[in-house]
Amino acid sequence: MQAHPIRRQAIRRRGLAEARSAEAVAPERGVRGTYKLSPERRAKGGLGCPVSHPEHGDTLTVAHEYLFLFSKSERYYFDQDAIKQQTTNGNGLKNRRTVWSINTEPCPEAHFAVFPRELVRPCILAGSHPNDVILDPFYGAGTTGIVAKEFNRRCIGIELNREFIEIAERRAAKVQGSLILGE
Repeated sequence: MQAHPIRRQAIRRRGLAEARSAEAVAPERGVRGTYKLSPERRAKGGLGCPVSHPEHGDTLTVAHEYLFLFSKSERYYFDQDAIKQQTTNGNGLKNRRTVWSINTEPCPEAHFAVFPRELVRPCILAGSHPNDVILDPFYGAGTTGIVAKEFNRRCIGIELNREFIEIAERRAAKVQGSLILGE
């Protein structure tokens, strides 16, 4: 059976409040699924996105994460040229797209998933100048500090978990001296 998107009319009939996380049905095709609407989509009367239910084993697996870049002010620095990518034919550069495919990196010191350096690189290059200070409020294993040093930036990392701080210190020491200031 081929699934199809829920029609806008079905959501309108159910009402936006109910459709925020209602089970939507397309009976003529026998398709059922849970859909959630973002506030923006609700405001536009748009369609929802399917929500994965791994316990059912019959839905898509969520295979993406969101990345947020924050700025203190409405006017901020963003260097698009610093993160341009090669075109597929290799004849030039193109702007970086909003969806990135990045492989994981092993981290023998950590038993959890550590951000790959390739995920942090474009953020630091696009959002800062050399010698700027990068703030990472969820420092974890210290990947941001390592990449900041790679591009001649300074970094302030905030982390509550003592185990993560120790991992970050060990990883930073391998790059150069210590990137982490005392407590």
